[in-house]
This record gives sequence, structure tokens and C-alpha cells, in this order.
Amino acid sequence: MIAADLRNTSRTCPRDECGYVAAQNRPTQDTFHCVACGHRAHTDTVGAVNVLRPGWPVAIPTWVSEKPPLHAGEE
Repeated sequence: MIAADLRNTSRTCPRDECGYVAAQNRPTQDTFHCVACGHRAHTDTVGAVNVLRPGWPVAIPTWVSEKPPLHAGEE
């Protein structure tokens, strides 16, 4: 289990190339709109992605970004 800092998870842009944090990113209770890069999403989705992010390097096998392992009998 990995502890995640829950502060500002629905105010932080989930895009890797952005990550901007601002109260203005939440114009309404359920709407996320990053004022820096323009990314739009539902705040629950944004919060969930940001909570899961610290565990991604641990939870995703290393081969996911590479060629998958071969099964028996394959070359």
C-alpha cells in the first residue's frame, strides 16, 4: 500500500505535462477546467487519477510500456 496525499487532488491538472494546481481549476462542484493548459474533465475522474498516480510505477508491470513477454512456444 502506498500513502497518497489527498490535498488538492481535484484541483491538480492530471496531465503529466501540466500538473498546475489552482482553486480556479474547479469552476463548479463537478467540473474541472485547467486554467493553464485547458484540460477538461469531471472532478471525480481528476481526483481519482491524481490519487492513483503515486502507485502507478509500482502497480504496472515494467513490460507494459515495452514488448509483452513471450508465451511458451512463441519466438
